[in-house]
Amino acid sequence: MTRKNYTLGFTEGLVVGSNGSKGGLALLWKKDAMVDVQNFGPWHIDTKVGGTDGTGRLRFTGFYGQPETSKREETWQILERLGSSNYLPWLCIGDYNEILSDDEKLGGNLRAPKQMERFREWNKKEFGHVGHQIKLLRNKLQVLEASPKHNMDNIQQVRLALNSWLDMEEVMWKQRSRNNYLNEGDRNTSFFHTKASNRKQRNWVQGLEDEDGLWQEGLDNIEHIATKYFSSLFTSSQPGDMAELLDALFPSVLDAMNQLLARDFQASEIALAVKQMHPYTAPGPDAASGQQLNKAKTPLFFSKNTPHALQEEIKNKFGGQVIRQHEKYLGLPSLVGRSKKNTFHDLKDKLGKKLSDWKEKLLSNAGKEILIKSVGQAIPSYTMSCFKLPDSLCDELAGMVRKFWWGQNNGVDKMPWLSWEKMCSPKESGGMGFRDLKAFNLALLAKQGWRLQTCTNSLFYRVFRAKYFPEGDFLSKREWDLETIQSTFMPIDVDSILSIALSLTLPEDRLIWASTPTGKFTVKSAYRIAWQDRGDHAAEESSNATCMKEFWKLIWRLRVPNQIQSFTWQACKNILPTKANLFRRRVA
Repeated sequence: MTRKNYTLGFTEGLVVGSNGSKGGLALLWKKDAMVDVQNFGPWHIDTKVGGTDGTGRLRFTGFYGQPETSKREETWQILERLGSSNYLPWLCIGDYNEILSDDEKLGGNLRAPKQMERFREWNKKEFGHVGHQIKLLRNKLQVLEASPKHNMDNIQQVRLALNSWLDMEEVMWKQRSRNNYLNEGDRNTSFFHTKASNRKQRNWVQGLEDEDGLWQEGLDNIEHIATKYFSSLFTSSQPGDMAELLDALFPSVLDAMNQLLARDFQASEIALAVKQMHPYTAPGPDAASGQQLNKAKTPLFFSKNTPHALQEEIKNKFGGQVIRQHEKYLGLPSLVGRSKKNTFHDLKDKLGKKLSDWKEKLLSNAGKEILIKSVGQAIPSYTMSCFKLPDSLCDELAGMVRKFWWGQNNGVDKMPWLSWEKMCSPKESGGMGFRDLKAFNLALLAKQGWRLQTCTNSLFYRVFRAKYFPEGDFLSKREWDLETIQSTFMPIDVDSILSIALSLTLPEDRLIWASTPTGKFTVKSAYRIAWQDRGDHAAEESSNATCMKEFWKLIWRLRVPNQIQSFTWQACKNILPTKANLFRRRVA
């Protein structure tokens, strides 16, 4: 069976032995899949699959029903027992040796209704209604949170399950409604992520102010005020003359626009409309593919030299909100003052909050590695893609992550056994592959520079060109001629270049990123260049660098738990707190 696993591409699995030539079950999965086997038997293998934080986590059961009709009741008893302690979305697949109705079979004798009824009852109970499952879990969570001190484990389990069921419900309604306004992940999950029930905030209308300005409380008074207000709001005053109102309206569709809309459609327009369609929607009239200014999300900022009258004119034209220098837009500072470190200080606060939350948990080095790479070092990524952070701030952020990695003991930082520069080396070079934030910042900004050279039709390019390089291009205009070639390349290369025959079609020159096989820019390749330029990393490598890379790759490919991989790496780097190492560092 092991040989068959590798043939199929699976490295992990569980096999339930057969009874002679009968029975036998097998569940196979790949190494990177998160599978937690709960229990198994001759008729089933029960697991939990997915992340431990509730994202995508579900119950997966492989099942084979009793082939003998007289023993079919044992099948339903097993399934009911498995479902009795289940809170997660449940995917149960296999051969039940039963059907829900005669429509599912072709030929043969009809099944006894009583025989199928038992299967239908179980199916309806476990998979019949998502809303019913959500209601049951919410009620159970409310009961558990009444006594949180003794039920923290159960509370966490029910919260994760409820989170998964709500994700399932959201996707279900999204597919049914086919609306664009509901995006996956937009639902309010604060109810499930609060650490204690006493922190939960409930929306409750305590009272309302009536039309006379008096504060009124009580359900009857609140209902009366709300009903009267909205009735007046949506009741017409029955105006007589509408001519004055209509004269104030301006046509939105001009004659030229109407001619464009009324013309025969082209094949290129159909292809464009299909490609712009949302995956769950049908195309609207003429696909309506224009851009419109969102006034609610359009901030305005005026310098001190802008006259007040001009400010009012611009405000009235665009309808945007005027912001101050210290305010933010889309999570980024609207303006950067003299002290860039103070401008981006909130990055330290966000990272510090995450790290303080993680310190409360008992995490292995493997767990710390995942959190640092996927969350900790990703926090400043969005900001670094737009701004060059100060080196001092990058050093402070790296220092916070470094202290978290090595840990603390009673508030005192533990000894760092390896420099952070070496920790940021790729795993194939003996490091842990953590990001060097300064190099990563340069790589992200390089991507914007690449866009300014290759996407010259974008709005981003047009705005930046008008402001920063109206007379040339991003890297200053260059004309290729003999003098430039001779001054740029070595003589032997000049001869090779000049010997190349020019294309008869004279295609336009285009930029090629030399650090990738495809010639396309990637942040990963730019980061590698920036990281190498930040220090003499080549000198740190062994003379037999190829063999060492293969050795480190072998370490990280071992089919063992991540904790053992991390321990093996520490042992090979000789950074374990052995007596010899402690003596070498003069630690008593």
